[in-house]
Amino acid sequence: MAAPSIANAILGAWLAFAPWMLPYESGIASSNSLLFGLVVIALALLSAGAPRYHAFAGLNAFAGLWVFASPWVLGFSNEPVALWNSILTGGLIILFAVARAVVSVPATYGEDNPPQG
Repeated sequence: MAAPSIANAILGAWLAFAPWMLPYESGIASSNSLLFGLVVIALALLSAGAPRYHAFAGLNAFAGLWVFASPWVLGFSNEPVALWNSILTGGLIILFAVARAVVSVPATYGEDNPPQG
């Protein structure tokens, strides 16, 4: 099930490019957005490439939680554009990462089902 991972890769790309498309005022908000956008992209692509391994999706959920909480932790909650971008993007990253983590991908023939006979 790669769709949630692909959605997170797109959200990561948005997050990475948001400082140039939205009027961010603080450098810390821009740096955080760029850095965690790249982290989310990498984890999403790793998660899509390893469909039976859920750790990358779990790490992406934690990255989304950081993006969600970062305006208050890093002190740019008084900047409405960066605040709402972090809240909405972080919340969606968490949602898609959890969706990816809870879905089991069935084994294909030969992985966990050796031939009989």
